[in-house]
Amino acid sequence: MLKALISKEFKELIRNPQIMIGFILSAVLMPLMGFAITIPMKEAVQQIAQPLNVGVIDLDSSFPSRQLFNFLNSVPQALKVRLLNVSAQAPLNLTKIAEENIDLDLILVIPKGYGSMVMNRTFVKLQYLVIVKSSGFFGANTARYTILEQMIDNYLGAIYLQGTGIQLEIVKDPVRANISTFMARKGILLEGDPSQILSSLSFAAFLLPLALFTIAATVIQMSSTSMAVENEEKTLETLLTLPIPRSYILMAKLLGSFMVSIIGSVASLIGFVAYFYTFDIALQSVKQGFSIKTTSLLSLDYTNMLYLFASIIITLFFTAAVGTIVGALSKDTRVASTILGPTVSFIMIPAFVIAFMDVGSLSPIYKALVYSFPIVQTMAVLKEMVLGSLPAELPVYMGFSVVLSIALLYASSKLFSLETLSRLQRKVSSIRFLRKRGSRGGSP
Repeated sequence: MLKALISKEFKELIRNPQIMIGFILSAVLMPLMGFAITIPMKEAVQQIAQPLNVGVIDLDSSFPSRQLFNFLNSVPQALKVRLLNVSAQAPLNLTKIAEENIDLDLILVIPKGYGSMVMNRTFVKLQYLVIVKSSGFFGANTARYTILEQMIDNYLGAIYLQGTGIQLEIVKDPVRANISTFMARKGILLEGDPSQILSSLSFAAFLLPLALFTIAATVIQMSSTSMAVENEEKTLETLLTLPIPRSYILMAKLLGSFMVSIIGSVASLIGFVAYFYTFDIALQSVKQGFSIKTTSLLSLDYTNMLYLFASIIITLFFTAAVGTIVGALSKDTRVASTILGPTVSFIMIPAFVIAFMDVGSLSPIYKALVYSFPIVQTMAVLKEMVLGSLPAELPVYMGFSVVLSIALLYASSKLFSLETLSRLQRKVSSIRFLRKRGSRGGSP
């Protein structure tokens, strides 16, 4: 009998395209996200490779200022320079100048006294006017003025060092460093800039909890909708009047949602791993010295993978139980949708907290709380598998989360009587907010 009920629930859920769409989207969109992120990155790199259109306003009209203009004009592969005729007598109206030269990327203003500053080898004051015509995530347009700034720094530095016998490169960068990074919590030694390594790790660890939030929210919606439909179509009342143990009905609902969620979760996790690989492939195609691969940071041993799998199983079972309770308390799908809003918010809050939190630095008490609650536990496990190491007490924490899930299952079984469900549904429906939402949803 239980097998037949589970088969019925599984077939109904798997045939519903609205339920599976969340899993399918996460599996497909994550690899596409890797390519989508690299599109503006490639555009930014291509923009940097293009010559910078520079307008020069020479208010000093000295020999050193003309030398600077000639120097900038001598590197056409990097700069396209033209002299702007602006009176040195009137105050500069930068807004008007920019509007009249909107085709330029940057305007360099050489102030009065520039020549004497250079001759005296003092700090030189220059003004850069950056003209932003478009903006992107990687800010290539706004950052390109640093190319001109670095060229002028090198030019003036070489002039200041003339006759000293000292090379400018040695003064600017006297150390040739070979940088290695040891990830203490992972016990891994990597060759490369730590800022690049940490940015790759942090980006992955930020997205992992949010990906799990999508899965958990889909499972809750799936199980609650399934139960609410049973209430709305009065089929649950029929099942409760049959000589079937109510624990069978509950287990069929939970296991049916749980089995479908396992399939969807596997698809989502495969999509997330594919995201890392597509992101790495796209980064390597940029060919700008990305020596650290995000996929190399996902080297996981079998023990960690078993912990992750077990934690995901606990979370999926817990969320399926929560969704079943929400659906049981809802007399129709409109009420279930109303209750789901704040319920999913309670999942979203820890997802964002874990995404920004350094779990490894928490005190023992807070760490125990994070690792003991099913949904938050899996988010923390996912993040620490990338950024650090899992705590030795994790089996104990997982045991507590199993007990919590069983307790929730026991509480759910107490709801499954016709009298209890009817009474609770009337109380839930009597809440003013839910009643208004339900009446609006039913109105044409």
